[in-house]
Amino acid sequence: MNIAEEADRLKREGNKKEAIKLYVDAFEKERDAAMLALSSGAEQPTPAILLKSAAYLALDAGLTRDCEKLIGIALANDIPDEIAEELRNLYEDVNFHRHLKLNGITLSEDEIQISIAGDGVAYGMARDVDVNNRILAIKQLTVRTLEMAKGRPFRKQGKISEEILSLSQSYYSVPRAASFAMTIKFGRKDAQLNFENFASESSALVEQLVQNLKLLDTENVEELRKKIPNNQYLLNFMSYAKDLAPDGKDVRQVGITYKQDGVVQEIPLKRSQTDYGTLIENVVALNMEEEQKQLEVPQRLSLTGVLTAADATKEYVKVKVDKQVYVIKVPDGLADMVKKYFEEVVTTTVLSLNGKYELININ
Repeated sequence: MNIAEEADRLKREGNKKEAIKLYVDAFEKERDAAMLALSSGAEQPTPAILLKSAAYLALDAGLTRDCEKLIGIALANDIPDEIAEELRNLYEDVNFHRHLKLNGITLSEDEIQISIAGDGVAYGMARDVDVNNRILAIKQLTVRTLEMAKGRPFRKQGKISEEILSLSQSYYSVPRAASFAMTIKFGRKDAQLNFENFASESSALVEQLVQNLKLLDTENVEELRKKIPNNQYLLNFMSYAKDLAPDGKDVRQVGITYKQDGVVQEIPLKRSQTDYGTLIENVVALNMEEEQKQLEVPQRLSLTGVLTAADATKEYVKVKVDKQVYVIKVPDGLADMVKKYFEEVVTTTVLSLNGKYELININ
């Protein structure tokens, strides 16, 4: 166990190669102890506990075949039901990792747990729209974070590159009652994240995401600008963070849990989608005022109507309010947010200047 704990420490520090060596050493010692317990006729549950421990160490060491063998040996004996059930669950986990390995995919050891609660959430149940929209938001935040970290120009349209798709591959756990929670793990095919200022590449993506979300939720936009200096990426990040945030009724609470240096961190998103919308409006308004550099101050208007057309090439949308149609320019970073509202009745907040309109928020 001392060797296994040292391996855990090395893994947290990003020294995976040395950690694996120690996991193998710990596994071999625990396996020998388990087999000695069996051959000497030790009473249960001692052999079962040692076999289970050795099986977990084998998985940590990447020795999936050895893990399978030990599970089989343990289940072939008359062992306590609770240990047998835990070993069956471990066997499912081993198979999952084996199939991923066959496809060249490695799961990161870092996870994000997302939990939601509110009037639209029961114990262990939630509306599909409340869950799916937040899964999509996390997925898009992941993709854009990776594109930005890789130094890619902001992608206005077109397919996501194969490299980014590989790096952003995500896996979702079975939902749990908490009121409703699920875990997201990230996997990748033999590629490097290469983030700066993080303890290890496996934690880089998770840390980047949660740190930026925390800055935005505390309304520290100035510091967030330093992390995301590109206005297109900044607005895009804010728009998906808005989708992730509580709506104030059906979903009153959204929490994110992750591990940093082996310590569990919990971040509740306290701001509502309305608050996030206001932050977006302020950022776009400031950008527009800086770009115009005119004496005339842009006027802020709220328009409620039907989103009737969108042109990705010319970067505008049309909103019909009664009989009047407004042609509204869409900043690059907000384009993703607009897509899902096509042909819906929307409330748009725009800036009006010299007879032209620019979108700063949409609901």
